[in-house]
Amino acid sequence: MEKTEHLIKYLFQSPRRAGLLLIDIAVFASCYYLAFVIRFESFWPEQYMQVFFKVLPLAVLSSVAGMIAAGVYRVMMRYTSIKDLIGIIRGAAYGAALLVAAVVFTYGLKGYPRSVFILYPIMSIGAIGGSRMAWRLYGEARESGVCWDEGSCRDAVRAQLKRGSNVIKLMASGGFSSGTGTLQQRVERGVR
Repeated sequence: MEKTEHLIKYLFQSPRRAGLLLIDIAVFASCYYLAFVIRFESFWPEQYMQVFFKVLPLAVLSSVAGMIAAGVYRVMMRYTSIKDLIGIIRGAAYGAALLVAAVVFTYGLKGYPRSVFILYPIMSIGAIGGSRMAWRLYGEARESGVCWDEGSCRDAVRAQLKRGSNVIKLMASGGFSSGTGTLQQRVERGVR
C-alpha cells in the first residue's frame, strides 16, 4: 500500500508528468480504438462493439501499468534516447501481457478478436515512442538557435542571451560559393 501511495504521489507531484500521463492515457485509448478499426475496417459487428467498450478500461490500465513497470515515466522527455525507446517497447510488452491476462481471466477469449492483442501494442509503441522522439527533436530545434532569416536570427540571439550565453557564434551560408567564376560562367562551361 505504501509503495502505491508513493508511486501515485510521484506521478502527480509534477504537473508535466501528470499531464504526460493523461496524454498517454488518451493515446492508449486511441491506439486501442485504431486496433479495432484496422481489424474490422469499416464494419463492426455489434458484439465486437460491446467487447470494445467493456475491455477499453482494461486495455488503458494495463498499458499504463506496463509503462510504469518499465520505468517510462522516470525519464525526462527532453533527453529521450534509444534506451528509452527500448523501455517503451518493454512497457508495451508488459501491458500486452497484462491485457491478455485480464481479458482471459475476466471475459475469456470467446468473442474477442485476437489480432487486437498484436495490433494494439505495435500501435502503442509507434504512438508513444514517436511522440517522445518528436518532443525531443522539437526541443533540440528550439534550443539550437538555428535561424533562417533576420527575424528568426534576432529571436535566436535573444533566446541565447536570456539563457546566459556569453558567446554567440554566427555562421552564414547559402547561395552559391565558388572560386572559379560566376554561376553563369560555370553553366556555360558545363561545370556544376
